[in-house]
Amino acid sequence: VDEALMIKISEFQIEVGRRLLSSSLSSSECYDTAIEINSSNSSGPITVATAIKGALVPNCDIEELVSDDALKSLRLLPESHSVAEKLYHCVQFLGFIASSSQFHSTAKETRSKTSGKKKKKASMGADSLLKMVCQHIIVAKVPNLNAEIVFLEEFARDEQLLKGREGYALVTMQASLHFMNASTDFGKDIFHDEDD
Repeated sequence: VDEALMIKISEFQIEVGRRLLSSSLSSSECYDTAIEINSSNSSGPITVATAIKGALVPNCDIEELVSDDALKSLRLLPESHSVAEKLYHCVQFLGFIASSSQFHSTAKETRSKTSGKKKKKASMGADSLLKMVCQHIIVAKVPNLNAEIVFLEEFARDEQLLKGREGYALVTMQASLHFMNASTDFGKDIFHDEDD
């Protein structure tokens, strides 16, 4: 399952690179890698995360999608050896995503107020959280993430999961991975905004 998910993530990243190359670069400017592409009209390398913005989801603001702190927490999961440490990183991962989302919602509201548009205060629902978790998993590209979550399912004690945050973090990770494993189109299923 992990190998299949990593292949799907890699294929998605390659597709992002292809679309970016075909839309912004001539064939003589193409480079071998789909993950890091240098463009003559940009100030630096275009990574998969920023390529997603322009290539597959034109109205997508990558700053609202990815939290560096959340990525760091997710990438620490395989390096942790105990169930408690792994659960801690899962809780931190979700916390950083939620914090990042609230920060960007507040910034959007401030921009809306200055432009004269009235906008409701945004709160994150479970569907939005799952989507954001999936987006972070794609960008982080953590190997064997399914196995990490299965390890937690098998070895986490009931009292660890009944604390609330740890159990919610594990279930959210399980649901996100299940959704990603079943998805056939990450661009449409995970990065597409229903408002577009």
